[in-house]
Amino acid sequence: MDHSNLEPTIGALGKKGEPISLAEELALEKSLGIMEPEIDNPILIGDSSYWQELQQLSMPELIAEARSYGESDLDESMDRQELVLRVIRQRIRQSGLMFCEGSLEILPEEFGFLRSSDNFYQSRPDDIYVSPSQIRRFSIRNGSKVSGQIRPPKTNERYFALLRVEAINHQNPNNQKLRPHFDEMDAIPPTEPLRLRPGDFDQEIRDAVASLTYGSRGVIAASSELKNTDLLRSAAKSLLIHDPSLSVSMLFLNKSAEVLREQQELQGRRCEIIGTFPGETVGRFVHLTDFLLEKAKRMVEYGKNVLLCVDSLSPFLQTQENFPQSYPGRLFRAAKKTEKGSLTVLATVLDEETKCICEDVIWVRP
Repeated sequence: MDHSNLEPTIGALGKKGEPISLAEELALEKSLGIMEPEIDNPILIGDSSYWQELQQLSMPELIAEARSYGESDLDESMDRQELVLRVIRQRIRQSGLMFCEGSLEILPEEFGFLRSSDNFYQSRPDDIYVSPSQIRRFSIRNGSKVSGQIRPPKTNERYFALLRVEAINHQNPNNQKLRPHFDEMDAIPPTEPLRLRPGDFDQEIRDAVASLTYGSRGVIAASSELKNTDLLRSAAKSLLIHDPSLSVSMLFLNKSAEVLREQQELQGRRCEIIGTFPGETVGRFVHLTDFLLEKAKRMVEYGKNVLLCVDSLSPFLQTQENFPQSYPGRLFRAAKKTEKGSLTVLATVLDEETKCICEDVIWVRP
């Protein structure tokens, strides 16, 4: 059967006029004769022997190994596991193979796709397919950053496919099963203050800001969205400067392209800026917030301190008939301090939307 004239299903609309899910897209493609990728005799195990060789090197030796593959701007203050992955990435590319990494979204059918932050984790035709067998083999969890070799689609296939798992969250994939699950990690009282510099804030809110701790939940409630956004950005910027170990995810909901561009100054290795535009559905907001929450949990499982910022909760609070206030409550309840790491949630609302957000929230009112 010739599929060259078939219309693409990416971006197709369902009965309610909203974009259909990838699971629905794949079902539709299958009915049209377009098959999902198959992995023939997949190489599932990462190059563990080379991983072990690199792990045994001292930092100067590891840097020398990276430079031998053309890496530059290296020093001993770098994260060791990230440096190991850079060596493996270059080794793969110099062998003439394709390398890719992205954040895994696992669909209900148990296969998944590697999403990219470059397009705010929306589904795209160039997303990388990950088979159920690979997900099961390494116990890969939703939101994990997966790196590895990929192959182009074969005849009648639509997607590039992950051929070999090289790293999960920049770590040896064979160690993934040893990681604790975030939801099963014991919570401890969040008493350590966030490393915010008081001088970065106005006197009227310094006390509230100073009471924020690792693993706490906070709400900025100002009279205007612009002031909320500025305060949230100030908090993230202060933390990125004064806490070099912190990772920050900033989600801006229902914002113009201009507002999102203004936030890009914070974009970097430890901070990602994600946004949605006016006109996108509340379902999109929920999906994206859930996905970033899963990504944050995976990082805490690896011992990281993570700050998840959401500006703002208005899209949830303004559509109570479909998404009750329990959804923001569920977001805040994920905040937790553990013995390994912490997840801190900081969100904004307009001052008139402050009713019944969640218990034990630290309010920042300018």
